[in-house]
Amino acid sequence: MTQKRLIMLSALDHLLRTALILTVNVAIFAEVAIAAQPTNPDAIAVIIANSEYRNEIPKVDYASNDGDAMKAFLRDVLGYRDGNIIDLRNAGQADILAVFGNERSHEGKLWSWVRPGRSDVFVYYSGHGAPGARDKRGYLLPVDSDPATVEINGYPLDLLYRNLAKLRARSVTVMLDACFSGASEGGMLIKAASPVFVKTVASEVNKGITVLSAA
Repeated sequence: MTQKRLIMLSALDHLLRTALILTVNVAIFAEVAIAAQPTNPDAIAVIIANSEYRNEIPKVDYASNDGDAMKAFLRDVLGYRDGNIIDLRNAGQADILAVFGNERSHEGKLWSWVRPGRSDVFVYYSGHGAPGARDKRGYLLPVDSDPATVEINGYPLDLLYRNLAKLRARSVTVMLDACFSGASEGGMLIKAASPVFVKTVASEVNKGITVLSAA
């Protein structure tokens, strides 16, 4: 065998060894990366991103993107499973009631998913909020509601907190990206309303619930 052929075979052997080492290293690093990812298999999240409103209510331009970002954060950073994230886009009143329950029963979809004492619950809402003109309560605004009659077709914040407190979850965190003054970047939610904002009465937050709310 010639010297030149021996050099070529040696170089080929070196390349094969290098490729094998790189392959093994990549596999090891991949396993480490997967093992390092946080997991929270019993955690449950609800994302409500309301952007497209009816009844001449101004659109919330950022809500859908915020919903996407929050879902990625819950999944990739906090370790929530995709199958444990209730993702509602442009949710109507019936959608919200089905998840959180109503005044008569808290046993909605979220309740049925929670494992008492084991589930961390995270609720994120991006969209319009509105004040009740008579009761001064704060309401989440479903896309099919009318701000003028929000006490009938909105979802009260204090009801949300009461029903979440009944879940017996390990922890409950609520993040609200909404304004409850009746105003928005697109104008007043109630067309015939005075430009003077309605001041809502602060909702009592039940013990064990952490609330982060836009100011």
